[in-house]
Amino acid sequence: MVRVNFFKKIWLAITDFRLYPYTQKENVGKSIWYFLRLVLLCAFIISCFLTKYVFDSLPGVIAKFDEVIPNFEIINGELISNETKKTEINSDTYMYFASDKTSNDILNIVSDIKDNNDSLHKYMGYILILKDQASYVYDLDGAVYQAAKIDYANMLEPATKESIIYDLTLLESSTLSKIIVLLISTTVFFIVININRFLTSIIYAITIWLLDSLFALKLKFNNYITIICYVSTLPLILETIAIIVTRQISSPVNMICTLVSFVYMFYGLRAIKIDNILSKGIGKNPLEKLENAIREAQEEIEEQLKEQVEKKKEEEDEEKETEKTDDDKEENDN
Repeated sequence: MVRVNFFKKIWLAITDFRLYPYTQKENVGKSIWYFLRLVLLCAFIISCFLTKYVFDSLPGVIAKFDEVIPNFEIINGELISNETKKTEINSDTYMYFASDKTSNDILNIVSDIKDNNDSLHKYMGYILILKDQASYVYDLDGAVYQAAKIDYANMLEPATKESIIYDLTLLESSTLSKIIVLLISTTVFFIVININRFLTSIIYAITIWLLDSLFALKLKFNNYITIICYVSTLPLILETIAIIVTRQISSPVNMICTLVSFVYMFYGLRAIKIDNILSKGIGKNPLEKLENAIREAQEEIEEQLKEQVEKKKEEEDEEKETEKTDDDKEENDN
């Protein structure tokens, strides 16, 4: 089998359905290895853009933190401050700072903000800096979900507003920090994408089974895995582009990518069916028939030429024999 390199396979998986009959002869381990490398590549690309975005945003975050957060201390796992502050960060996000409230009050705080809000904006996210923890929660259709939190009890040393700003400034200028964030985010995205693809693969396998029955291919389970690995190529690339552009995982994009996969599965199995037909005697490839006909004609011509050469040689030998006989006769007469 002709060897095709990794990037060539990516290109062919997107542009040429004839790759799928070729992959049926490939070891399933190689197909899985191709898929894992593709996921790692996509995860790394996403992480590069994410890391750049995070560190490019840090100066603005530090400036905003200094502007909207009052002076405070965190000692023995508790926030100590004499101020309470409520600030609209942007049209989507609201910040609530209060050392007399705890994480048990989160639902009440969000409810009060929504009820007493003078702004026309409908907030989706809330940054809550409370006595026992700092957290980010978001409101989705009336239900409040906690996306991230920092428990002060886990902090090994006392902290102040000035010390946190200093640490953030060091983090912004540290190359090592960027590499660590890049590696961690690549690992996280690699795991998340693989989990997502595994769940999607169940739908893919059912679809391939239905198409397999339609085309009467009688594929093996290993063939299913190989097809899933390659039909996932374009969806993975589209999802990567969407995450880079929107900086979020979008359900509509996932739906579109799934539909694209169905198209590739149909035409991929159709290509396998055509290849199976062309490889049999009745439906033999017309080009192969032509090549065989030309080869047979060439062999026939060569045989005819060979016969003509042999016949001519025999005639020449007969003529020489006749001339020799005549010469001998003349000598005897003399």
